[in-house]
Amino acid sequence: MSSMAQSYQDLRSSQKFQKRLSIGIRLVVALFLILFAIFPVLWIISASFSGAQSLSTQTLIPARPSTVNYERLFGLDPTYRFGDLVYQKWIFNSVKVSSISTILSLAITTMAAYAFSRMRFAGRVTMLKAILLIQVFPNLLALVAIYVLIFQTGQIIPQLGLNTHAGLIMVYLGGSMGINIWLMKGYLDTIPREIDESAMVEGATDWQIFSRLILPLIRPILIVIAIINYIGTYGEFVLARVLLRSNETYTLMVGLQIFAAAQFNQRWKYHQVTAQVTPITQYARRGRPAAEPPPLLQRLAPSQRTGLALQHVEVVFEIEDLLVPPVAPLVTGHPLALVPNLDRGG
Repeated sequence: MSSMAQSYQDLRSSQKFQKRLSIGIRLVVALFLILFAIFPVLWIISASFSGAQSLSTQTLIPARPSTVNYERLFGLDPTYRFGDLVYQKWIFNSVKVSSISTILSLAITTMAAYAFSRMRFAGRVTMLKAILLIQVFPNLLALVAIYVLIFQTGQIIPQLGLNTHAGLIMVYLGGSMGINIWLMKGYLDTIPREIDESAMVEGATDWQIFSRLILPLIRPILIVIAIINYIGTYGEFVLARVLLRSNETYTLMVGLQIFAAAQFNQRWKYHQVTAQVTPITQYARRGRPAAEPPPLLQRLAPSQRTGLALQHVEVVFEIEDLLVPPVAPLVTGHPLALVPNLDRGG
């Protein structure tokens, strides 16, 4: 009897040891993953308080930490100027665009998903499949089409044209509603229809059912979609880079990318200007060179190589060169200001 009790105690202690060992291993793995994830963030924060001019010589703990970088960034150092950096304006633009697009997207998405989930009408399934099919194609495929669409819209309604936040918000709305409608519809399908039917028996309208009964029940998915949509639009770069053209309207991602590229390429500025502007300036001279014109200019008819056509040239140039930043920070005025008229000289 005593041997059985001893065996039971040994087995019990062994189970406790295995459980503690399993918990210990999990904690070690979790700690390693947490450190692995936050190390880049810690390194960036450390570098912001360091006076070192290069990340290669940066240490995790700065030798002489200071707040001089923050003072220069926010314009508190009167002896130092970044030039075209308007950091506070870029942050405000990003927050404004992200907030408005998130609110409008939630409003439109919620009502559209409610209609797809609760109502039956002709073409319902076809529209859902079409929305899902459109989301399969990369957004980059529609980049040029979106630019032309916004440009032509701006000819009729300038407030929705190029270099406007309203036009950028409209593009964001069209891109985010597809997947959000499917997410919202899937969540609405889990809510029992008996709630709607009982409300209809009491004489409630569809809007009253939606606003007073369904809407409070879908708060979790509303929060999830709002967070995903806000983060996505706040960190979006490609569309904002193509549609926004001035320093005052840039979002934070676009402004920082252009600013960082200009600062990084200071020693190579003359090489960058020569490499990007020379093919256009050669073709713009009266005497055409013997070589064929660049493919970029072959796309334009002679009557389209003036005025607003320069904006199309710049955008296609950036798209073909994988969105290389323009040379605006390196050349006075417009990146193509050296070529006032591409059609001169026949």
